[in-house]
Amino acid sequence: MGLVQHFLWNTMVNLQGSAIEAKLAKRPDDGGVIEYYYDRPNGSQILVFVCTGKARVNDDAALKNWSSFLEPHVPCAVMIHNYPGRGKSSNCRYKDSSQISIEEQILEDNQTLLQLLRDDGWAMSQIVLIGNSIGNGPVVDMLCDAKEPFAHTILISPYKNLHSLSIFLEVAKHLGSSEAAAFNSYSKLQELVKSDTKQPVSLISSDGDATISSKHSEDIFGIKNCWCTWYCLQGVSHRHTRPAARDVISGIVRDPKTQPNKKVDIAASSILQVDGSD
Repeated sequence: MGLVQHFLWNTMVNLQGSAIEAKLAKRPDDGGVIEYYYDRPNGSQILVFVCTGKARVNDDAALKNWSSFLEPHVPCAVMIHNYPGRGKSSNCRYKDSSQISIEEQILEDNQTLLQLLRDDGWAMSQIVLIGNSIGNGPVVDMLCDAKEPFAHTILISPYKNLHSLSIFLEVAKHLGSSEAAAFNSYSKLQELVKSDTKQPVSLISSDGDATISSKHSEDIFGIKNCWCTWYCLQGVSHRHTRPAARDVISGIVRDPKTQPNKKVDIAASSILQVDGSD
């Protein structure tokens, strides 16, 4: 069975509320498997590739959460996956008898899944990357390593690098590493603006976020020639930044060709008050 047929066979478009089954993708060189969830509703022309926060274990409920979060605002496909050692995803594979860092493995897994999406007919120009909290690091690396533009990249509560976070030790515990050398978003984006490829980026942060200060977004937004739009919410906690920004996120997914190089302040009175988590 070919890859496209494999996807069509395993992708369950659920119209009656039954579970969407987890799928396993083999890593190259017998490096174990990646557990992922993929939902492609009929008629969807855009795909959202999500790297979630807290290195949580993603499941059918998480996929439905992201799908319902965007629907009915915009019909789109969604892919999320489990980081190495989470859920059924194998831990880091081995090279020359030495374990590679979990950051490197996450990036390799992302590339494997992107190839599966290409084989299922998705063009890069149809894919919106979303990084949430810790998930911003892998997404920025995907963005900067891309050979052609994605439709858009949305960074929710982004950070310059993990070492600059006051919660670094807790973050490192979730990632399984104390190095996190791969996730230096600030320097990566500085290099990206020197290239000829224009990659539209939206930053979403809150001045009420005590976990990842909006100063990180301010500094990233300040990178010269960075194609960024910065949406700054007022008075929203880290945990509620994503759900409070639902209308902003849905609007970008619906129309990824937003204008760059501007800051948009969003008053608390206009923020959708919903419960949620990072």
